Amino acid sequence: MKFQCDCGHIIRDQTDYLPYKATFIPDEDEEAVFGAVTRSLEAFIIARESGKQDDFLRVRFGEGYLQALTTHDILSDLLIELTRSARFIYECEICGRVFIQKQSEYGKNVYGTYIPEDNIRGVLQSQHTHSDKDISQ
Repeated sequence: MKFQCDCGHIIRDQTDYLPYKATFIPDEDEEAVFGAVTRSLEAFIIARESGKQDDFLRVRFGEGYLQALTTHDILSDLLIELTRSARFIYECEICGRVFIQKQSEYGKNVYGTYIPEDNIRGVLQSQHTHSDKDISQ
């Protein structure tokens, strides 16, 4: 996806790890989203401990789901649920305008636009270095 900022800069979303893009979950949705993810992870753990992991994966992801995946891969796929209620924010690298995806228009390229009142830029950049992507420590 790409779109043009009012300043003329083209904002592109065609790869991962973009320093001008963020994903957010509205505060009103946070408890429901994390609750659903927790229940999903719990169901997986229960199925795994009771020897029914394959049945769980088949029901959850379909018959074609690769059941030879690592536990890490399976948990990652289950955590993807966090993004279902998430929306996107983009920051123009030139003028600093912030584009926030509208809830009622999820999946469409409709954004609310906000212009910064100062010269601060890079507000969506990671607080971790690229070599420090594992923030679990």
